[in-house]
Amino acid sequence: MLRKSLLAATIASLSCAVAATVALATPSARSQHQTMSKAFTVAADANCAALGGLIAPLGNPTTLPGIAHKLAIVVPAFTMALRAQGELVTFDAPAGKETLVEQWMSAMSHYGQKLAAIRAAAAAGKGDAVTKANAQLTTIGGQAAATSKRLGLHVCFQS
Repeated sequence: MLRKSLLAATIASLSCAVAATVALATPSARSQHQTMSKAFTVAADANCAALGGLIAPLGNPTTLPGIAHKLAIVVPAFTMALRAQGELVTFDAPAGKETLVEQWMSAMSHYGQKLAAIRAAAAAGKGDAVTKANAQLTTIGGQAAATSKRLGLHVCFQS
């Protein structure tokens, strides 16, 4: 008899524990999502800050050879930063924002491609092509900034 009442008490306490877990699941899941989203924004902004720190000392050259030289450093660094963002997206992207994250990654990829085009045009001495590609880069950067803000980022594509 003692065994049956101990078993009944264990089942009853287990049922209460399960009910409590279910009752707490929604706030906990929400908290976990917010934590994951916060972790994503912190890590993404850290990647962008690291890239910015690397690029900042290069200045803003105005000659085509200077632009080509700067972009010879910037394009590979940007590509590595983009790869880091891609890994971040793969493992830590906030749930429910997949489409927005995809747009963000697309904008950054497009931005990197345009940087490479400017580098090639500058290296070839084609000033008009640099000017045209730079105008396109400004537009792409604006779109990337808007997407970054929607994701809650504070560093990536922000000025």
